[in-house]
Amino acid sequence: MFTIYKDYWIDKYSYYNAGKFYESFCRNAPLSDDYIYQNENLIIFEVLSLNKKIKWNEKLIDRYKERLDWDALSRNPALPWNEELYYRFKNKWNTASLLNSTFTPINIKKIIIPDYIDRSYNTLAKRDKYISLLREGEIDYFLFFI
Repeated sequence: MFTIYKDYWIDKYSYYNAGKFYESFCRNAPLSDDYIYQNENLIIFEVLSLNKKIKWNEKLIDRYKERLDWDALSRNPALPWNEELYYRFKNKWNTASLLNSTFTPINIKKIIIPDYIDRSYNTLAKRDKYISLLREGEIDYFLFFI
């Protein structure tokens, strides 16, 4: 048996199931920034994005912004929600998750709603344009659904 982080250890059984163990570890252990930096090649960032015991901060998020799962991060109540954090990564958040969550502060929701409505409207407008082109025979049905 050996320790990998504070009270987390791997026994003989866990060693042979290290993938499942480490996935659970990344999701549930209260990892420090230093531990994550030192072991970034071992961290499963998609799972880490769900970890509610990490003291999330902008520096940590910025450093791993390309490796994090933004859908999962958008559902994580442990983030230090403020307007600066939202705006800094505005194009990465899952806005539907943020709007539907109980932990997103109301001031952030007030910022998100107009953007979300604009984006939804633009998507619908584009969809309607493609449907009209499809009906007119301007684009091939097969290509439309690829």
